[in-house]
Amino acid sequence: MNFHEMIQSEVSNSEVIDRDFYVRLAKKVKLNALPKILGASTQRQWNKFAGRIGNKNDMRRELDANLRIINDYCVEDGYNSIYTPAEDKPIEVGKVG
Repeated sequence: MNFHEMIQSEVSNSEVIDRDFYVRLAKKVKLNALPKILGASTQRQWNKFAGRIGNKNDMRRELDANLRIINDYCVEDGYNSIYTPAEDKPIEVGKVG
């Protein structure tokens, strides 16, 4: 199922697009991507018919980009953020000793 089909399956003509819509869509995108990421190779591969086959990092970056886009639309519509990327979370330093 591609990204466009996921959105079409979530939206009916009468549905209101609210924060819950974006949360459901983000969950669906993530659940669709996780098996592909886990099953991917750690190295990029080449197939003479399909071309370049991405590795785990490529697929992870694609998932992160899709989640950021969904989050951007959610925020643009005036709702609270639904996604905080790992690199944007504050680092907590523990005590030593």
